[in-house]
Amino acid sequence: MLAVLGSASLAFTPPHRAHAVGRRSTRGRWTPRMDAAATIAADGWNVLMPELEQVPVFVCANAAGQPLQYERDGRPLALFYADIAQAEQELADRRRSYPDLELRLLPIGLGSAFTRAGAGAGVIVPSPEELTNAADPEDADTPYEAGLPLFACLALRKPHASREGVQAVPLFMRAADAEASRDAAAAAMPPDTQGLELLVIPLPRALERMVAQPGDDGLFFEIIPPGDSVDFVRRFLAAPTPAQAASIFPDMNIFPS
Repeated sequence: MLAVLGSASLAFTPPHRAHAVGRRSTRGRWTPRMDAAATIAADGWNVLMPELEQVPVFVCANAAGQPLQYERDGRPLALFYADIAQAEQELADRRRSYPDLELRLLPIGLGSAFTRAGAGAGVIVPSPEELTNAADPEDADTPYEAGLPLFACLALRKPHASREGVQAVPLFMRAADAEASRDAAAAAMPPDTQGLELLVIPLPRALERMVAQPGDDGLFFEIIPPGDSVDFVRRFLAAPTPAQAASIFPDMNIFPS
């Protein structure tokens, strides 16, 4: 259940905010002030990590559960796909290239993927569609390159999935989900209600903010995965050997509940 709050109740001051264009979705950029290592080392990271592990991203792996290795600047990398359709297309392409590897998709918690990316051992890959959605409409020649984009309307609230009694601002991984939720909640509001524009928040900036939540403004945030990603994980865990699947990465918490 999503609710809309009046914009006057908000006290969140991002470094950059999107320009409002009526009640349509707008795209803005927030610049991280800490690097990934500093975010992961923050006191609030261990509290946030279990919540992030409920948000799946996807990696191509061989029959032994080892991620398919790519290379950048001579270093091996695992690619973690934020979009399940893109991950499935990548899997199909890699299977054609490496038919003997018995490749499959594995869901990985976003916290673990971010940790590996922060160590230079992986990259979180946004979908081309969401990169387009995140681009600044007033600067079409400049691509969005700030990291995985998340989409938010700061006037929205939902019950936090893992923090009892807490209302959270949802951060959607898919722009269409953010727009649909914003529009559904705003339908009951007067036509001239302010504060309903969408913002684009890069994942590094969002996590930097979330390790300090609720912060001085009292706001909590929660990342919302796409429904088709959650459906894939449910099917994955219903496979004949879910215990074996869950033990592939013993140092990772693969969407356990």
